[in-house]
Amino acid sequence: MLEGSGSENVYQVGEVGGDNYPDLYNFPFLFHSNGDPWKEANDYLLSLMRDRAPINRRTDDVRRRASKLLDYLLFCEDNDLAWLDFSGARPSLRPTYRYFYHLINEGTRSNQVINQYTGVVYHLYRYVSEHWHDLDMKRVDTIKQVRFIVQSAEF
Repeated sequence: MLEGSGSENVYQVGEVGGDNYPDLYNFPFLFHSNGDPWKEANDYLLSLMRDRAPINRRTDDVRRRASKLLDYLLFCEDNDLAWLDFSGARPSLRPTYRYFYHLINEGTRSNQVINQYTGVVYHLYRYVSEHWHDLDMKRVDTIKQVRFIVQSAEF
């Protein structure tokens, strides 16, 4: 019996890509606090590795992304926010905006690191909107293009 398992049944499944690729080690797998797998996020992380050549299949980047996504999921669960609920009329009622301001107010991360965290969350939602759920990405994040004209006598 496998330690921690309530059953003697043990299953072994093949790795990504079948027999054509070597094994994929140290791959993260995310769970909700109730023990259910976070299917959408796990599929997103797996998609990041699926099309890579075997020599480029290191999991370092994916594990860093998983860590950031887990931080986001824990924030949502700790604050009773449904991570897929973008029904709030005002942006401040949506989980991504609340997470962004939480990271800023926490004061422990630089602006560059905050951008990394929110970037990973945004890419997850973009993937989820294409493959899992019908999400209006304009409600997830609003991007505005700004153009600056700088005039200077020196270059």
